[in-house]
Amino acid sequence: MIKYEEKKLAQSKETKNLVIMLHGVGSNSSDLIGLVDYLNLNQHTTYLSPNAPYEYDMAPTGFQWFSLRDISEKAMYEAMSQEAHILDKYIDRKLEEYSLTSQNLIVLGFSQGAMMALHLLPRRENPINSIIAISGALINPTALKDNIKSKPEVLLIHGEEDQIVPFAAFNGTLQHLKSQGINCDSFIMEKTGHNINPPALQKIQKHLKDRNFI
Repeated sequence: MIKYEEKKLAQSKETKNLVIMLHGVGSNSSDLIGLVDYLNLNQHTTYLSPNAPYEYDMAPTGFQWFSLRDISEKAMYEAMSQEAHILDKYIDRKLEEYSLTSQNLIVLGFSQGAMMALHLLPRRENPINSIIAISGALINPTALKDNIKSKPEVLLIHGEEDQIVPFAAFNGTLQHLKSQGINCDSFIMEKTGHNINPPALQKIQKHLKDRNFI
């Protein structure tokens, strides 16, 4: 069960758009919510940043969407398949709470959060507005072919010097998503490791603006 969330509510009393932000392994809900300050808030957009449902099992602090004690592709895919229902229900609950449709939702994920987004959202019946996947990867991409139910647009961002999720994952993910007919935009963070640099923030801002989220 997702235990806690930090959020910046729309400045108006009416939320018309929702951005859910999924942090990486070992982090927490406060990690990504700070990005909102750089994105020129739309008065009708609410940002939610939940903690992952489990305490990080390899450190005394932080949370995880699934364990990384075994980082083989098979183990990670099985773990995501088993745990995705928690995030799936959370999304349904928040859309209902704010009386929004899937087209009013963008999911932004970083690292393990991006992996969860890329795994779950094309498997949901109704396509969300888009996915912003930063420094992540599509795990077991061949399995998506038999399970895809919707094709939300994807903005894929990755650092060319990423040592945590190697840059090769970026090209592989981009290729496999496009092969399934998913419309993708991409951005390479030059001379950047496993983080988010200012040019990437500008790219994210443009993505949100083009979709009337800011």
